[in-house]
Amino acid sequence: MFRIELSSVGKPWRVLAAVSVVACATLGCGSDDSSSTNAPGDEPKATYGPPSKQTVSKFQRANPDGTNRDVESHVVGEKTIGGTSLWRTRIGDFSGAAPSGSEAWIVQPNADTLLFGGGEIYSQDILPSPDPTQPSASVELSTPLKIDLAGTVGQAVPVTVDTTLRVLGQDVPVKISATITLESANETLTTLAGVLHGTRKFVGTGSADNPALKTLIGGDSLNAAVWYHPGLGMVRATVTLPNKGDFDFDFIGTSEYGNATSGTNRIQAMAVLNTLESLNLDTYDVNGQFDADKQTHAKMMIEARFLDEAKAASSNLS
Repeated sequence: MFRIELSSVGKPWRVLAAVSVVACATLGCGSDDSSSTNAPGDEPKATYGPPSKQTVSKFQRANPDGTNRDVESHVVGEKTIGGTSLWRTRIGDFSGAAPSGSEAWIVQPNADTLLFGGGEIYSQDILPSPDPTQPSASVELSTPLKIDLAGTVGQAVPVTVDTTLRVLGQDVPVKISATITLESANETLTTLAGVLHGTRKFVGTGSADNPALKTLIGGDSLNAAVWYHPGLGMVRATVTLPNKGDFDFDFIGTSEYGNATSGTNRIQAMAVLNTLESLNLDTYDVNGQFDADKQTHAKMMIEARFLDEAKAASSNLS
């Protein structure tokens, strides 16, 4: 078993830790295992990231009424649309009888491309459903929409889709017109998890042309801003709904416990530690057993620094 335990007794620290655990064959370790099933391109011995099916990201959600709550984003399964297998990625609270959040059907075949096939929204606050266990609204495209994550800065990319929205149990045919713009390709972003460099900021607007939709939900347009980090995925988002205000999501941290398969596996986590808080990263949580022996090796990377950028850049440790 390989275990990291880090504790904070003073000012807040941001901690990033990763362990690659390699269960070697009897004859010893040779070349890297590139057959990992974590995600395309994220070999377990790579540096931190990119997000995989096992990644759980945490966000603080700020509501229009001024309240905050923590929510998680993670993959709960797969959905095939137009012959393409997409990840069912949820963000929100789905633990109770009345889920609150959204599920998007997406996949990244590479770091610069996102495929989007639709999704669902659950909300008893902004769009109460007669059956709270069912989505308030959903849409499934016939073919996944391809979104370029490395486009030209400042260029508005038009998107037009003819589809059917299912809203509160009713099917509403709509023509959706939207634009997506890469506003910045290398932005330094301050999040609740500290300063993140190299983020990409996207802004988008969209509207639907069916008057019935406006009658059902009180509006027919939305605006959004999303910050994307190649190693961490989405790290901030603001969604503005008509007559409902802004919904903000701010990155808190992330963890990944891998697949617990034979061969090479990766576990990693990033978190902010306030006074008397700790971070545990333990391969026992992956395999459910003590898995260290003479044939098992680990590659470990730990980074810890003050959350405050000025202190992190100085030699003052007090």
